Amino acid sequence: MKILAVDYSTYRVSDLAKSMDFYQNILGLKLTASGEGWAEFETSNLAIALVAGGKKNADKSGAGVALAVADIETTLAELKKKGIKVQNETWETPVCYGASIQDPDGNAIYFHKRKDGTVG
Repeated sequence: MKILAVDYSTYRVSDLAKSMDFYQNILGLKLTASGEGWAEFETSNLAIALVAGGKKNADKSGAGVALAVADIETTLAELKKKGIKVQNETWETPVCYGASIQDPDGNAIYFHKRKDGTVG
């Protein structure tokens, strides 16, 4: 497995609409993608992903890092061979594919592949 870059960081929010308004209209970030319960805003080199659910569904810290990889399925296979439990199997959004595991302290680590091939 070769990590290519950090693609996005996530924040669990209790009110997605209110948080989207904050990131878009207060901070001036461009909304680049959204779906049922999530939204992404681009900075110059990293997307900030807001995920609905607040503390009731949050990982231990409520935040996570997404590592860009060349192939999600290959990455998951390598991790499984090492005895790592996959938290969330491969998912697809309009802009990417992803999956997640947890580190020994329960912090989320996402593996991410953008459909347009870009990273970082």
